[in-house]
Amino acid sequence: MSIALTDYWMPVLERTRLELAVPGANGQGVSSTLCPMIDAASAAARRGGFSERDVVDAQFAVVAWIDETAMTFEWDGSAAWRIAPLQRRYFGTARAGVEFFQKLEALTLDAHAVREVFALVLVAGFEGQFAGRSKVEFATYRNKVIDSLLSGAEVALSPNARLFPSHGLVDPMAWTRARRRPWMALAVTIGLPLVLLAMLYGGYESSLNSLVDSLLTGR
Repeated sequence: MSIALTDYWMPVLERTRLELAVPGANGQGVSSTLCPMIDAASAAARRGGFSERDVVDAQFAVVAWIDETAMTFEWDGSAAWRIAPLQRRYFGTARAGVEFFQKLEALTLDAHAVREVFALVLVAGFEGQFAGRSKVEFATYRNKVIDSLLSGAEVALSPNARLFPSHGLVDPMAWTRARRRPWMALAVTIGLPLVLLAMLYGGYESSLNSLVDSLLTGR
């Protein structure tokens, strides 16, 4: 498969931001625009050779992001969206903010394509159960997700997990060296979507810059 799973979902993320920014946009209109795109992206990913499970998990991550964005963005349809979120339509749930992380933590290391979609959504600003908690705590978790993609090493992703386990000796300098990755490694591993995301969503540019800086410097 030459096309990354993230590539199928980037247009959906882009269109979401554009639709919400249209003056006078309403929930029904935005939903009627986005749902066919979600369905089309899922169908295209299946045709591209991705498994049904991968497609559904990626769809869940994107739908969770759409709902959180629509509920927190300042537009006329935010209140109506809270009443009828897409997660209820597609997955029969209203707990995507929690289930997002449960699904992410359940993914195996070889589910690289799906983990990239979850990472993309986190960089795009999805916070879920981290909303209202320390920004540093969220950034640490997000960086661990990115690190697990870059290094291929098993990284504990639980929001309650400690970055450095208490048992055993850990060489901080070794950890720092392991976290240092050249920019090209980031672009190749996670893909151009993260770069495009920063250009498409100016509001998230500082978040992406901080993330890249932390990966390059090991901070």
